[in-house]
Amino acid sequence: METFEGGPGWGNVQHLRVCGIVKHSFSVLFARAKLFLAIAVTLTLPLCFIVLAHYLAIDPLVTRMRRYQDMEDIDGSLRHRITADRIRLGLLLAAYVLLVLAFALLSTAATVYSVACIYTKRTLTFRKVISVLPKVWRRLLITFLWAFVFVFFLLGAFLAIVLFVFLVFYPLSFIVAEVMWWIVSLLFAAALFHFTCIFNLASVISVLEESNGIKALKKSNLLIKGKRIEAYCLYALYLIFTSLVVIGFDFASLSLSKVGLRVLIAIIFAVILAVVEEIGIMVFTILYFTCKAYHHESIDMLALSEHLGAYAGEYVNLRASVQMESTQRV
Repeated sequence: METFEGGPGWGNVQHLRVCGIVKHSFSVLFARAKLFLAIAVTLTLPLCFIVLAHYLAIDPLVTRMRRYQDMEDIDGSLRHRITADRIRLGLLLAAYVLLVLAFALLSTAATVYSVACIYTKRTLTFRKVISVLPKVWRRLLITFLWAFVFVFFLLGAFLAIVLFVFLVFYPLSFIVAEVMWWIVSLLFAAALFHFTCIFNLASVISVLEESNGIKALKKSNLLIKGKRIEAYCLYALYLIFTSLVVIGFDFASLSLSKVGLRVLIAIIFAVILAVVEEIGIMVFTILYFTCKAYHHESIDMLALSEHLGAYAGEYVNLRASVQMESTQRV
């Protein structure tokens, strides 16, 4: 059993800016490198490999189906093969979504829990982290489902407005319709970007507090006020590094024809992406503590420690009904 000693100083987290939060993340990472390496290898790396390599199975099916559709004469046996490929594609996509969701929830829960244990200087082992995941992932799933509902309605509103713009303004003026389309698209992108930041912080809240789902999203929206610039910059950096990895993988894999080499390239880039993902989760966890300190919300270390211990089946003092939920301003 190990305890965290030393590591980052948590006293002045309310004054951390973008560079300070990133520096804190690396301090936590290096302080317990073996633990986070184990989490990355078992949870984050499989997630990243699935994200990068799923097309190795899906692309051949899509290409073959398109080739079939371009044929003029389609007999009964060909229709049977098209139907079979469509079924395989549906099953692969369903498996892909389920696996990505499962590993994303588990890796997020494991990393947030670990950083919080380091914050409270709790005893922490990889086995303990794995043991609490069955109790944490359900809370994250509820928050994810609510976030999906919000994104669905946001997308629906965007499509409705775009349809209105083209039906009303396009017959009057093509230029006005184009300008309106760009304005609406930029507003939608900004809204989606802002909401994703809120969701990332809400994921941390779902693990560390008694709030989840829509309550966690609302609390995240309040908590991020005053630190929006930091949150936006950190998420933008995450998107930039993630995009660079994906683009690099696409560029490297396109030049290879052998499946074995493409799988090897996928593994290499998945390792790089796993590092980005792991640090990204840690950054938003530390941003959570920074936002709490910025708003002068008291963080009862004992209550937080007992809340984390409850996940592991430890005794929880009834006095600590996790005061993280009912924070007090000083």
